[in-house]
Amino acid sequence: MFFLEIYPKKILFNTLTNYNMEEQVDTYNDRYEHIGTASKKAVHKTGQWHRSFICMLINPEKKTMILQCKVENLYNFDRPDYVDFTAGGHYQVGESIEDGIRELREEVGIKASFSELIPLGVRQTAHTINDSFIEYEFQHIFLYSTTQTLDGFTLEKTEVKSLVELDIQEGIDLLLGKKDEVTATSIAVIGEKKVQKNITLTRKEFVPSYITKDKIFVRLFIAAKRFIDGDTPEEIFV
Repeated sequence: MFFLEIYPKKILFNTLTNYNMEEQVDTYNDRYEHIGTASKKAVHKTGQWHRSFICMLINPEKKTMILQCKVENLYNFDRPDYVDFTAGGHYQVGESIEDGIRELREEVGIKASFSELIPLGVRQTAHTINDSFIEYEFQHIFLYSTTQTLDGFTLEKTEVKSLVELDIQEGIDLLLGKKDEVTATSIAVIGEKKVQKNITLTRKEFVPSYITKDKIFVRLFIAAKRFIDGDTPEEIFV
């Protein structure tokens, strides 16, 4: 596994006129050279390289990070109720890297411009989850700094089950094994109401491969801490 700091040239977005078609994505070789297109289902079935957008929301005043819990049965494989990246998704055919910003608006209601994001580089990851879901992705990862309160986010109910706000230093201590559990705040939409409560997080609530293989979640928390502590954004990578 290695990490790239290159970005493909901007491509004009091609609007799909047939909305019954499966979502199409651009495909690449392992050197991040464009080679074609395929459906999102096909790239995961056959293990083709493609792109995704990931953004982590942080609150510099509270020194916290926002995580997301997905709704049940969102994937075609069994997946426990893990905390995950704040927002993210696949780039569709022809989309530019900048177009990934739509995921923030779609999933948590944040209307941000791409220039406001802090780029953390590109994670090239290969992971076989099961025989029908192989993840070969170039993940463009960003931070977004906001003072939005937890109850001010708009959750996309078909995809987002809840948001979890966690102190960044406590997150680091938890993921490094210095603490066995930490207290966080969760908010979910139940019926038509937002319900907020305190919860307890352990390492078991995190996707195992995210905290064992390349420790991406530890590195994200550390990158967030460096940004809040005043490090130059251009010098922060995951």
